[in-house]
Amino acid sequence: MRTTFRTAAICLALGLLAACGGQDANGGASGRVGADVLEAARDRVAAAKAAPDGVGLDDALSSRPEKGKTVAFLKCPVATCATIAKGVEAATEALGWEFKLVDFGATPEEQNAAFEKAIQLEPDVIMQTSGSLDTLSNSLAKTKAAGIPVVEGSTSDVATGMGPDGNGIIAVLNGGAQLADNGSMIADWVLVDSDGKNPEVAVFSIPAITVLEHFGTGLEESLKAICEGCRVTTVNAQVADIGKSLPQTVVSHVQQNPGVKYVAFAFGGMSTGVSAALREAGMNDVRVIGETPSEPNLANLGHRTEHAWVGQDSTILGWRMVDAFARQVVGDDVAIAQGALLNNQLLVTGEYEPTGRDYEGYPNYAAEFQRLWRIAD
Repeated sequence: MRTTFRTAAICLALGLLAACGGQDANGGASGRVGADVLEAARDRVAAAKAAPDGVGLDDALSSRPEKGKTVAFLKCPVATCATIAKGVEAATEALGWEFKLVDFGATPEEQNAAFEKAIQLEPDVIMQTSGSLDTLSNSLAKTKAAGIPVVEGSTSDVATGMGPDGNGIIAVLNGGAQLADNGSMIADWVLVDSDGKNPEVAVFSIPAITVLEHFGTGLEESLKAICEGCRVTTVNAQVADIGKSLPQTVVSHVQQNPGVKYVAFAFGGMSTGVSAALREAGMNDVRVIGETPSEPNLANLGHRTEHAWVGQDSTILGWRMVDAFARQVVGDDVAIAQGALLNNQLLVTGEYEPTGRDYEGYPNYAAEFQRLWRIAD
């Protein structure tokens, strides 16, 4: 079970003086990082490439959850959310619960309206991804008043529970710590791929999805902790730009900043059309990287037109969200589910073999969750 953010261990693992001290050690005046720093990064990359050996949880529930619960899932318009929804639906069926789907939308108005609709369904729990307290505080207050807890995925919110001072959110999965960890994996790969020669990275993100900023922050902090001369910049975009103006935005940014050899994306769908645009512009030496790839990204790893992605099994994320609520149902500590990071995997071109499907982390996940939920007991 992975519960810690990799950046916090980097300096200690390499030795404070070697990794975070003098210029020669971490890429200052010398133009590249020291051999010990680079070798330690290679070791972390090798570990990150290992296939997951579980779903990220070890602790079984104290008892099997009762049947008959109803889960309302608010599905955002990004393709990854549809995969998460399928995971939530399959997990609820495994528990003998009912699944209800509500389109979440992309604007604050649409998302608050989705909460209103979900409340009217009178579910036992509402689950959503990508929305945040910044725009949903009134809706969350209404769900709490109705006695309906909320489980979130892929948000930067902090769960404070159903108590008098709580915000009604009982768990957040795939939150800031997870995305920062993903960014740290990519930072190590960039350093290794560049042979420690002060690489420059442009991170493309969407401010409206606030949790995504943690991927860029994790990448930047991890890289700069071990490479003083490395440079990371962030370029913001909108959901509506994906597959339309964003590819040209990437090309223009690289043209204006020719030192950029790595363009990183906060989720796979953001890179739609980018590889083709870079090739058309003659930028064949620019690496396309990021987190949470979709099937086209994985296919491009096989074609060697994209280069490194942190694979995250969105189906398992859906099951993990259901697991968090299941723990509350039986009176267990939900913090166990929230504190355990997902078992993600670094996927690299030339090594990963595409399957024609979305990334699948741990193939026996359904059986593992049934064990954790004591379904066979």
